[in-house]
Amino acid sequence: EEKRQAVISHAVTKGLDPTAPLRPSGIDWLGDVPAHWEVKRLKYLCLINTGNRNTEDAKEDGNFPFFVRSQTIERINSAPYNCEAILTAGDGAGVGKVYHYINGQFDCHQRVYMLTDFEELSGKFIFEYLENNFFNVALAGQAKSTVDSLRMPVFLNFEVTVPPNYEQNAIVDYIAKRKTTFANLSKQVEAAIALLK
Repeated sequence: EEKRQAVISHAVTKGLDPTAPLRPSGIDWLGDVPAHWEVKRLKYLCLINTGNRNTEDAKEDGNFPFFVRSQTIERINSAPYNCEAILTAGDGAGVGKVYHYINGQFDCHQRVYMLTDFEELSGKFIFEYLENNFFNVALAGQAKSTVDSLRMPVFLNFEVTVPPNYEQNAIVDYIAKRKTTFANLSKQVEAAIALLK
């Protein structure tokens, strides 16, 4: 898992070309980035809103995905949104750790942040960037072991690398392949541990 996160984090912050010229990003945790990439705050790359549903609105046999504050995706019969979006918990145990990507119809909880209307970056790229960097950078080191809530300004001002479109697509494809490799390795390791026990 640590290797998977390191590989993905490196891909979205440094790119896939080890010979690309680098320049200082001006951001401590980010370090050097490819010279032809930009670095922008999240608020300039998408819209961030919250849903307006409650947990009680879920329907077990609902027609549409209902994103709440956990890794589990519930069901619901309303679908006011039909777009590419990233959903993440605004409070509770999933803050900074739970992310969902969708391109289609859905609804979401009032304490779930919804990122839409992506500019300059694809939703899939931002999804990988946030899932592998946000918690460790923006929320790690908080006084409590469990972060109670994610404040909107922290989210809006989080710095994101902006590669050209063709590189974004190549990085997203690369990550998808590597995720499959790491998932297979994890299964093998888990099987080996079970046999050893």
